[in-house]
Amino acid sequence: MTKKGLTKGELCNMLVDRANEYRSNGILKSLKRNNHMNNFSDKKLKQSTADAILVDFINYVAACQGMDLGLYTKHLENYIE
Repeated sequence: MTKKGLTKGELCNMLVDRANEYRSNGILKSLKRNNHMNNFSDKKLKQSTADAILVDFINYVAACQGMDLGLYTKHLENYIE
């Protein structure tokens, strides 16, 4: 039995879905909780900065797959300007 991998589109959709799940669980809380692994110490990091990094990473992964995903922070669920 062979295992089917994700298509490029499925990969991008999965990343966006997981990003929204990650945000709803609290990016900043996760960074602080896992600071022993990520060296996070900036108590002044804003949610908007975390969102920007998350969106930039997803767009980067999509670009590496030859896709222009065009994800904006405003496309994230529960986005607060």
